[in-house]
Amino acid sequence: MPPGRPRKHDRERHAELQELVCWFERHAEFSNPRSLLSASARRGFPLPKNGVYEFFRRERLLDWQTTALMADALGQEAGAVQELWQRAKQSMRTKQPPWQAGAASWDDLPMPEGGCGNC
Repeated sequence: MPPGRPRKHDRERHAELQELVCWFERHAEFSNPRSLLSASARRGFPLPKNGVYEFFRRERLLDWQTTALMADALGQEAGAVQELWQRAKQSMRTKQPPWQAGAASWDDLPMPEGGCGNC
């Protein structure tokens, strides 16, 4: 059994985050979120601890500002990771299920039943 509090529910791991997370793992000292969090604390950058752990577990894509702060905490340029972040965001967006198909116009709706012909 892994140490720590048991997780209430397993979140989906996103393969779309693989490339971005690997970039951070290569540039972090010990390929571990704790080293990134301590580096950000030394530089005075506030990072959401739970969000960083979820990111490294490939469960969540962080917003651009947080991702740029993580790159800065590692002493890297934010521009170096921007293209990777945009690719991950785009692939996460295309993976999302489309909005439920509904009526595109009033003509697509069925006529109401009953005595409501002139409503």
